[in-house]
Amino acid sequence: FPHWKNLLRKVEKGRKPKIPYPALLLWALVEGLPKDSLDSLGMRAALCLGFNFMLRASMYLRTKLYPGNLQWKHVQFSGEENQDGTYSTHLTGQAVTRATWLRLSLFSTKTRVEATRSLPKTGSGTCPVSALADLYMWHLTQTGLPPNPDTPVFQQSSTKVLSVGDLNTMLKFGAQEVGIPTSEVASHSLRRGGVTAYLAANADRRTIQI
Repeated sequence: FPHWKNLLRKVEKGRKPKIPYPALLLWALVEGLPKDSLDSLGMRAALCLGFNFMLRASMYLRTKLYPGNLQWKHVQFSGEENQDGTYSTHLTGQAVTRATWLRLSLFSTKTRVEATRSLPKTGSGTCPVSALADLYMWHLTQTGLPPNPDTPVFQQSSTKVLSVGDLNTMLKFGAQEVGIPTSEVASHSLRRGGVTAYLAANADRRTIQI
């Protein structure tokens, strides 16, 4: 971490740098959350999406300025990818449990640009496809209906949407458990952690930037 902090200080002059969130610590956090409530399933999905899709918090969580940009209509569960880059089906209902790809239509509040990102199911404990499918299925099981397309993905009640502050609290809890100073961790640590993990796996740098 000292090496990372020295590099980040050069980039973020005048600000206290936030370190990349370690992939193993993220896994431990996700595994420690139960799958029997909307709150815990929402937090699991938020952690997995933020890390694997390398998202800015304002792109999917509630902030002071934005109520929650990512809605269920921006989420597409699909089957196998075809050779031409298209997807075989747009899965809904019980079929979501068979999803092998997840596609998100995102809007960046910083660059004011819309973008689409897709990731495959990995089978790992922090797989975003599985985490979001579990959240979808909770709604289907509890109400008998799929989530309302026009509601935020991370809506936890009629009056509450998962916020950046909620995510920060969880990330700082994990950091404290392993002796990482909580002041060095925030929601952006997930984005940086994802980038670091992809680079460590020799992913194409241009693909990561996109």
